[in-house]
Amino acid sequence: MPDIRNHITEQFAENIETISMSMDPLADAIADAGEMIVHSLLHDRKILCCGNGAGAALAQLFTSNLLNRFAHERPSLPALNLNADGAVLSGIADDNSYNEVFSKQIKALAQPGDILLVFATNNHATNLIQSIRAAHDRELCVVCITGDDEGGVAALLDQDDVELRIPSDNLPRIIEAQLLILHCICELIDGFLFGCEEE
Repeated sequence: MPDIRNHITEQFAENIETISMSMDPLADAIADAGEMIVHSLLHDRKILCCGNGAGAALAQLFTSNLLNRFAHERPSLPALNLNADGAVLSGIADDNSYNEVFSKQIKALAQPGDILLVFATNNHATNLIQSIRAAHDRELCVVCITGDDEGGVAALLDQDDVELRIPSDNLPRIIEAQLLILHCICELIDGFLFGCEEE
């Protein structure tokens, strides 16, 4: 039993260390991402979200927070989860390639001025790389929340995009930090648009 307790304590300590290391280098970029998303929403545009595995769950949570609410009641905001429709995903994967499951949706649904929010737990996932290329083709800016692994999705981002790179290569710690960043962005959106502040 003591070994299990020590292991749990280590998990907490690793989480705290990762969050602490992320705070200073990412604070300005999180603010930039929040302002970019708010600007898009103020111009009647929408936020498209995608990710794989845990990233898909985070995309779903972010979309829910915009369409429903975050910490306070407020009007719904336009967001689209590209992971949501199993028939669409399986159809594209079966007829074409799983690499195109997000990019084909972006080509069909995105309008210039929309934002693509990517949760990348694997920075080299081809479907996420293709999603960023499709977003740029459709004149979207991209916000990408990644781990400490250069190349892949990060290499595709341009000067108008925002990368939030968590300084860790530990997958559980990356996901935990991504969740905190997601919540920070949601709070910024509510604060900018509706004057909501966390109590």
